[in-house]
Amino acid sequence: MSKTVANQLSGIYHNTIGRFIEAGSLYRMDLEHYQLLPCSINRDKYEFIVTDKYTTRFDKHYEQVNNKNRLAMQRFETGKYLCFAYLDKQNQEIAYTRWICKNEFYSDVLNKQLIFKPNEILTLDSYTKPSYRSQHLHRDMNIEMLNWLKLQQEYRYVYMVIKCFIPYLTKYPKSLGYRRILIKVHYKKGSISEFCKLVMRKLKRITA
Repeated sequence: MSKTVANQLSGIYHNTIGRFIEAGSLYRMDLEHYQLLPCSINRDKYEFIVTDKYTTRFDKHYEQVNNKNRLAMQRFETGKYLCFAYLDKQNQEIAYTRWICKNEFYSDVLNKQLIFKPNEILTLDSYTKPSYRSQHLHRDMNIEMLNWLKLQQEYRYVYMVIKCFIPYLTKYPKSLGYRRILIKVHYKKGSISEFCKLVMRKLKRITA
């Protein structure tokens, strides 16, 4: 399935039943079965860093995203998060960030509190600064992150939450070895009320 067709199907879903329900899947990677993969990142241009501390570089990285910088500060303060990043060696700007969470995390997509054992970790949101997009940084970091976690030998399982009905989001994780272990569907907040209003409007038109 092409990305264009997948986007069209996703759009149909979000404009119909997707207005009322949220559906997501939990995927898991077993690092014991994961084999280190080569990464195509330009090492002369980008430096791979892993940090659990806030730096002022995040200010500029998230300057175009509302409240994301504040969220980054809050995450570091808890001590439960790590941030993987690509740093532009020339200007020392952060080009890309990817977050992982230890211990526990509440997933809005799954409507569920996720609790992790010491050898488990959840991979979260990522962000590419606009001027660095279309350079395959997200693809490279998926491999770089798993390679790093494998070599650390501290974690065995890596989890990822992916929204359902967006097919192209699952293709690459599956190719790396992630496997779906849970599907969760729930009503969005206020969606039942919205649905009832929609039905009442339809009934009024029919009976008018």
